[in-house]
Amino acid sequence: MSKFLRVLFVEDSENDVKLLLMELRQGGWEIVHDRVDTAAAMQAALNAHAWDLIIADYSMPCFSGPAALVLAHEQAVDVPFILVSGKVGEEMAVQAMKAGADDYLFKGDLKRLVPAAERELRDADGRRHARKLELQLRKRDAQLNDAQRLAHLGTWHVDFRTGDTVWSDEAYRILGADPKGEPLTFSGFAAYMSTDDRAQFDKTLRASEAVSFEQDCRLSLPGMAARFVHIHGEIIRDEVGAVIEATGMIQDITERHLADVEVRQAREAAETANRAKSEFLANMSHEIRTPMTAILGFAEMMSQPNQDPADRDECIQTVRRNALHLLELINDILDLSKIEAGKMTVERIKCDITSLLAGLISLMRPRATEKMLGLEITFDGPIPRSIETDPTRLRQILLNLLGNALKFTAAGQIQLRVSTRRCESGDILCFEVVDTGIGLSADQLARLFRPFTQADESTTRKFGGTGLGLTISQQLAHLLGGTIEVKSEVGAGSTFAMCIPCGDCSKVEMLNNVTEAMLTRTEPTLKWQSVPIHGRILLVEDGRDNQRLLSTHLRASGAEVVIAENGQVAVDLMGANTFDLVLMDMQMPIMDGYSATTELRRRGVSIPVIALTAYAMEEDRQKCMACGCTDYLSKPIDRERLLQTVSRYIGKRRSTTVENPSIIKADGIDATKAAGSIKSTLRHQPGMKPIIAEFVEGLPAQVQDMIDLLGRNELSALQRIVHQLRDSSGGYGFDQITGPATTSDEAMIASSGLQTISETVNALIVTLRQIEGFGVNEEPADTDRTTRQPE
Repeated sequence: MSKFLRVLFVEDSENDVKLLLMELRQGGWEIVHDRVDTAAAMQAALNAHAWDLIIADYSMPCFSGPAALVLAHEQAVDVPFILVSGKVGEEMAVQAMKAGADDYLFKGDLKRLVPAAERELRDADGRRHARKLELQLRKRDAQLNDAQRLAHLGTWHVDFRTGDTVWSDEAYRILGADPKGEPLTFSGFAAYMSTDDRAQFDKTLRASEAVSFEQDCRLSLPGMAARFVHIHGEIIRDEVGAVIEATGMIQDITERHLADVEVRQAREAAETANRAKSEFLANMSHEIRTPMTAILGFAEMMSQPNQDPADRDECIQTVRRNALHLLELINDILDLSKIEAGKMTVERIKCDITSLLAGLISLMRPRATEKMLGLEITFDGPIPRSIETDPTRLRQILLNLLGNALKFTAAGQIQLRVSTRRCESGDILCFEVVDTGIGLSADQLARLFRPFTQADESTTRKFGGTGLGLTISQQLAHLLGGTIEVKSEVGAGSTFAMCIPCGDCSKVEMLNNVTEAMLTRTEPTLKWQSVPIHGRILLVEDGRDNQRLLSTHLRASGAEVVIAENGQVAVDLMGANTFDLVLMDMQMPIMDGYSATTELRRRGVSIPVIALTAYAMEEDRQKCMACGCTDYLSKPIDRERLLQTVSRYIGKRRSTTVENPSIIKADGIDATKAAGSIKSTLRHQPGMKPIIAEFVEGLPAQVQDMIDLLGRNELSALQRIVHQLRDSSGGYGFDQITGPATTSDEAMIASSGLQTISETVNALIVTLRQIEGFGVNEEPADTDRTTRQPE
C-alpha cells in the first residue's frame, strides 16, 4: 500500500520536477504536488495547503532556494526543506544548512533523494511529537502553577549533600522572593523561622528514624509582615541515617492563622465578658435583694397592730431609704445602657457652682458623720460663681466620687478640693476627691473604669456595689468635655481628680477666698408641702396601686379626679366630659397611651396631656412628645414633682380660659355641714358596733364610685349603688340615708335629666359624708369600682 505525500516544488524547470517525482515514486509514495517559481506563487501555495515536504532549486531566474527557505521560516512552516542544485559548491551548501535547510542534493546524484526525504520526514514527525509533548508539559506546568497559586501551595526539593534547592514559582511567591532572582537556599529559608520553630525543625532532621515531617512555622521575611506557613516533607536518608535529600510542599496559612487568632481572641473576649456579666448579675442580685429584704421586712412590721408611732415612723424611713437605693441602682443601669448605645446626651446651661457644692456637702456630710469620718471642702484660689455645663450630670459624678470615697474609707477624712486652672483651650474647673481609704494597686487601677467590675471580688463581698458608678462617671466626664484621673497607693488612700471646661472666666464673677460657710444654700422643700390644685383631671392608668396613690395625692390638693383604666376608656370619656388636664400612662392594655394621645389630638383636644411612663431614656421622652404629649414624668412618680407639674399646667390653662358654667361637677358638694353629725341609732345594741364600722368603712369607696360614674354618665351602674344604699342603710341604723337615696334612685328610674340626677346624687353624698366615722380624705380610687361598666 502506497503512502500519500504532499510535495511543494520550488523549481523553474518542469523536466527537473518530473525527474524528482520519478525518484520519489520509486520510494513507494503516492505524490500530490505543486510547482512554483516565484515568491508570490510560493506564498499562495503555503497559504492554500499543508505540505509534507519542500524541495527547492538553489538557483532560478526569478527566485532562489535560499529565498524560499527564508519565506518558509517566516511563515513558521515546520516542513522538511531540501535544496537541490546542479552547481552548488560545498561551501554554499554548508551555508544553506546553517540557514535552516534540512539537506541538500546534487541533481546529478538524485539516488539520495528518497533516503533523505524519509529521514527528514521522520525527524519532522519527531519534532512535532516533541513539541506536542512540550506543549502538554507546559500546559500541565501551568495548571500545576495555577493550582499551587490558588491553594497557596508550593513545592520544594533540597539536596543536603550539595545544598542545591529547587522551589516552585508559588513557593517563591509565598516566601516573597523572585523566581528569576537570587536562588534561595534551604538554610536561608530555615533562617527565616522563629527560634522555637527552627529548633523543632532541626530536631526532626536529626532524628534518624524520621522519614517525614509536618510543621506550622512563623516566618520573619525581609520587608514583609510576619507570615505563617505549613511545611510537609519526605526525608531520604543514607544507610547510616544521615539526611541526604528532602522533598515536599509549603503552604501559606497566614489568613487561616490570623482568622484562628481572631476567633480565639473573640471567644476569649466573649468568655471574659460573660464571666464579668455573670459576676455583675450575681452582684446585682445581691444589691437588689438586700434593700428588697429590708423593704419587705419593714413593710410587714408596719402591718403589726401593736406597733407604736415611733417604730412605725422608723419603718417608713427604712422602707423609703431602701427604695431610693433601688431607684439609684436602676438609674445607674439605665445610664450605662444609654452610654453603651451612644444615646447619652448632656445639656449646657448656666450652673451655680456654689449652690451645687452646698447641696453636695449637705447631702454627704450626714453619711460621713455616721461613719465618724471628717468631710470638708476647700478652695484653691478663685473660682467662678457659675459655669455652663450639665448640672445634673456634674452633680451625679461628684456624688459618685464622694460616695466611693466614703464607702472605701474606714477612718480619717474625705476632702473635696476645688480649683480653677488655665490651659491652652481655656479655663477648666477641677474637683479633687481625696480620701484616706484602702487605696488601689496598679493592677486594680488598670481595670477601675471597666463596666461590671470592681477592684476585685473581695471588694465586692466586703463593700458591696455594682461596679457601675466609676464607669458611668468617666463616660459622663468625657461627655462634659473632661476626664477623671486617679492616683492611689494601697493603704494610703486615693485621689480622684475630675477637670471640666468652664468657658471664658473673664465674663463670669470670680469668688476669692471661698469657704464652705460662703456657699449658697437652698432651702429644702418641706415634706408634704401643700400644692393647691383646682381643676378636673382625667387619670389614665391601668395599675390599681398607682391609681390609688396618684389620685390620693391629687385629691388631697383639691383636684377632682376621674379614672380610666386604659386609653380607649379615656378617649370615650373625653368625648362626653370636660377636663382641665390628662395624666396618661403610656403602657396599657387595649389602647396604650401613645395611641390614645394621638387620637385625642386628632379629635382636636388641646388640654395638657402629661405622659407617665416607667421608661426614662431621652428617646422615650421624645416618643411621648412626638405623639402629642405636653410634658413627661417618669416613674416612680415623685409627689412634689407631680403636684407642681399639674399645678403649673392647670394654672396656665385656668388663667387663660373661662370655665363653662353649664358643666355639671359630680363632686361639687357642700361640705360645710359638720362631719360625724349622723350617728347610727343601733350603735349601742350588742354585736352591732363592728358591723356598723365595717359598713361605714366601705362608704368612702362607694362615694368615689358614685362621683366617677356620674362623671362618666354611667347611670345604670350608679343607680345600682344608690339602690343598695336605699335598701341597706336603715338596717345599720342610718335612716337619714334612706330619704336622699330614695330620691336619687327614683330620679334615675324616671330617667330625669342629668341636672336633676346630679343634684340628687350630690345631696346623697353630702348626707353620707356626715356619718360618724366617714373620712373624706379616705375616698380611694379603685380601678374595679371607678371604671366598672353598667350591666
